[in-house]
Amino acid sequence: MLLTAVTFAAGCSDYDDSELGGRIDGFKERIARLQGRITSLNDQLADLSELTSGNVITAMAQDSEGNYVITYKDNKNEEKSVVLATVDQMLNVPLLGVEADAESGLYYWTVTADGQTAPLLDKSGERVPVSGHTPVVSVDEQGYWTVNGERLNDAAGRPIEANDGESCLFKGIARDANGNLSLTLGNGEVVTLPIQQVLNLTLSTAINTTVVDASVPMTVKYTLHGEHAADALVGIAAAEGIEAALDKEQQQIAVTFPAGFSDGHLIVVAYDMLEYTVLRPVFFAKATSDRIEIRRPPSWCSSPPTSMPARAPSR
Repeated sequence: MLLTAVTFAAGCSDYDDSELGGRIDGFKERIARLQGRITSLNDQLADLSELTSGNVITAMAQDSEGNYVITYKDNKNEEKSVVLATVDQMLNVPLLGVEADAESGLYYWTVTADGQTAPLLDKSGERVPVSGHTPVVSVDEQGYWTVNGERLNDAAGRPIEANDGESCLFKGIARDANGNLSLTLGNGEVVTLPIQQVLNLTLSTAINTTVVDASVPMTVKYTLHGEHAADALVGIAAAEGIEAALDKEQQQIAVTFPAGFSDGHLIVVAYDMLEYTVLRPVFFAKATSDRIEIRRPPSWCSSPPTSMPARAPSR
């Protein structure tokens, strides 16, 4: 056995690892080539999230390079735009898309692998809403696709290797027969969004709102904008994990949180009584801590400030 071990050790000293080194170098180069496309894909995912998060689409046009410029108004009624390409962003990636929930009307992220589309799930096994939650696509050190740091698997449960290919996030962008914005995604899903400039709904809180003290009710004010604002109706389309009461006179919603609250969501809807509906979701989550830490300036560390006598207010 000793002789065998010595012979094996001697053989290892002559081992030629140049081929392995070449494969590793080629592997690193392939991932480096993908990084630029991965950045573009994540940018397009962020754009898709903006367009399907309840923002009001106001216009669609094409620039001189053939890209599509989509203009929309956000929750602050500020006009913004995104530029979408359908040709240059080519990448063989398990395609992410969105799908509307039949009951709430909210969009949720989906992932397509091996031709099969399924909801994108978080670590708790829950569907991931599009509003305020944009997934991040990347490639890990072994060269496999990841979403939010987790490897994507195919139908057989195997991780999916990242390679160049002929798929893209947006296959087509157009106006449909009714004048709506029609987005055909790389996995074949079609997202239809109305184009209008007559109604918008803004809320006084962010899409993702952290609740520090669940025992204290929260007031969410709303405002209607546009030509049809005067005759539009506002209502609560859904309230899960919370309780919400609408006050039309004060144009506000009182939100209370039940005992044991951890998270919930509110969907406010505005309807112009003709054809346009605006949905505004708010996702509430309990803060991980009810303590607010205040850091002192660095100069305080060496010499704390001395107490100063209170000055009488100036007249």
